[in-house]
Amino acid sequence: MSWYISLFGSIAVIMAGIYKKLNIGLTMIFGAITLGLLSYLPGKDLFLVFYSGTVNSVTVMLFVSILLLGILGYILKETGALQEIIASLNALVADIRIITAVLPALIGMLTVPGGAILSAPLCAEAGSRLQLPPERQAAINIWFRHVFYFALPLFPSLILAAQLSGVNIGRFVLHNLPLVLLGALTGFYYLFRGFPAPGEGFSISAGAAGRLLISLAPLLVVLILVTFFDLYFPLALLVGIILALLNYLPGQNKLTRFGRRIRSMILPGINIP
Repeated sequence: MSWYISLFGSIAVIMAGIYKKLNIGLTMIFGAITLGLLSYLPGKDLFLVFYSGTVNSVTVMLFVSILLLGILGYILKETGALQEIIASLNALVADIRIITAVLPALIGMLTVPGGAILSAPLCAEAGSRLQLPPERQAAINIWFRHVFYFALPLFPSLILAAQLSGVNIGRFVLHNLPLVLLGALTGFYYLFRGFPAPGEGFSISAGAAGRLLISLAPLLVVLILVTFFDLYFPLALLVGIILALLNYLPGQNKLTRFGRRIRSMILPGINIP
């Protein structure tokens, strides 16, 4: 019975912190301390648990990965790659339903801070062309932002699951992929049912396809390196970050501009002013 009290006491502290809009990191720390105290852990043991959890290789890898994911998402947003992805999709795909579903999925993949806020107006803009009601637009945004997480190597929970289980993350992705595709297709059918697309199919545009590929290249490289080459995830993210920094470098003196991008985008990407 005592562990019930410890667990629910810890959850109550976390929920109270979230309700009061406290810093989520501090809230989780207070929740962990509450769990330890209610479990009657001696002070020394509580400190050792915190220390071993902090320096654990899985914790360090997950922390670094989330840090680098934030940087990558910020760079893609600031360099205009995200806007180019949307513009290229509009040029390539005539079926607005596909665009409405793909936009929240792509932004969910980027793990940009405030991604839900970013994807909502894009989804609403595309959905309004189909005359979708607001509640249907919200459902599409939520569903397609999250349905691919179970087969997305960039998703922190999947990274953690792979590390804790010792299973290659590529195997996680390949085993989850059929269920994810089924979920995406089922969601597409039900959420867009009764709203036929004003356009049909795809249009062939080598220029738009090339721009889409260039804009997505940093993400695609990370996915390929992790899924098929089993590269250490933070290293794969570093490759993606370098590629994102090199994308769309304007004018001459590209090396100088590359250095400026590093200074102007890395620290804001990890929310350091």
